Amino acid sequence: MNTHIAQYNDENSVINRLKLPVYNKATISSTLSARGPSTTFMGTKPSQSTVRAPLSNISNQPARQAPIAPKNYVAKVPISSTTQTIQAPTSVPSTFKQPQPAVRQITPAVIHVPHFVTRNPPESPKIDSQYSNDPQHVTEFTHDIMEHYQRIELKYMPSSNYMEKQAEINTTHRAIVVDWLSQLHYQWKMLPDTIYLCVNIMDRFLSIKAVSRDRFQQLAVTCLLIACKYEEICCPAIKALVNAAGDQFTVEEVIRMERIVLSNLDFNVTVATLYPFLKRYLKCGRCEENMDVVWTTQYICEMSLSEYQSLQYTPSMMACSAIYLANRLNNVENPWNRNLEYYTGRQVSDIMPCVKFLWDSLKNQNRNSKLMTVKKKFASVRRNEVTKLVLKAIASANLVL
Repeated sequence: MNTHIAQYNDENSVINRLKLPVYNKATISSTLSARGPSTTFMGTKPSQSTVRAPLSNISNQPARQAPIAPKNYVAKVPISSTTQTIQAPTSVPSTFKQPQPAVRQITPAVIHVPHFVTRNPPESPKIDSQYSNDPQHVTEFTHDIMEHYQRIELKYMPSSNYMEKQAEINTTHRAIVVDWLSQLHYQWKMLPDTIYLCVNIMDRFLSIKAVSRDRFQQLAVTCLLIACKYEEICCPAIKALVNAAGDQFTVEEVIRMERIVLSNLDFNVTVATLYPFLKRYLKCGRCEENMDVVWTTQYICEMSLSEYQSLQYTPSMMACSAIYLANRLNNVENPWNRNLEYYTGRQVSDIMPCVKFLWDSLKNQNRNSKLMTVKKKFASVRRNEVTKLVLKAIASANLVL
């Protein structure tokens, strides 16, 4: 009760302080009776009647329309004695016409199509005809997919001389880090595509930004994480990657580095790496029938990942050269057959410089005792012990290119 009284007193004090008129029922009734029935109230004007017509007097006739002026009617405005009749012109004068936007001459972009894409020999081996009923081979789109890879492989290649901009790391550090990444890739049984994409992302980032030696391994772990998210079905936890690196950095630092890497690469992760070309050319050359050739080719390609100088060659060139070298190491009668010439568009003379580079790099890495991951991986019986095959060929020195 006291609360209501206090609230009432507060309201009265506010009204008195603002000097607002206080209305009650008696005041409103006396005011309305004094003004009479024609007083404006609730939106009605004095000239309006507040009495509504009964519904029976309302007919269904349409409302009256305003008179419509004749078609050629011209309004005359008596502004002065000299005022003339103004008539709207039938056409807009040229001085008042809206300027037409200039037609921009667009020069079509000239896309360089390699000769091995447009070459169309008279007779095709039709290597995909036997897989036409298998939807997993997508034979209807194979040509378009490979042509697309051929067009973009140069676009997403890292710089071949980015080490000149790096102050604290060199090619040796890169080789050691790539070998360590290959070890994680092998232990966690990841897809072959993952390691190629990981190294591509790392090299492309190093082509843009300089990295200190302390952050180099953190960058490598981050690139492996991005590649796993893109390629793998089950991506390893970030904590597991941090533990594999000896807890030299935290999970938050890896997430921060991931954001830096992707923003600098404009989130371009769909690139043409070496592995799609390798799979396609092994199939076209019918090399899949000889597993020694398949494992030897993969051994050569994974060994080339740690070679910094391999960045001067395109992924398709590296795949062609690895297949030719593997055929030579396995004593294949025709190491570069007609199918490979047709689908790659390259002759033996085109790939020979890259073949010699791969052979020299294998011999140099044989002397390096630090890079052992790929050698141990392909020394297993499951991979036909191709490491012994390569080492035997290096020791015999019978291969002449």
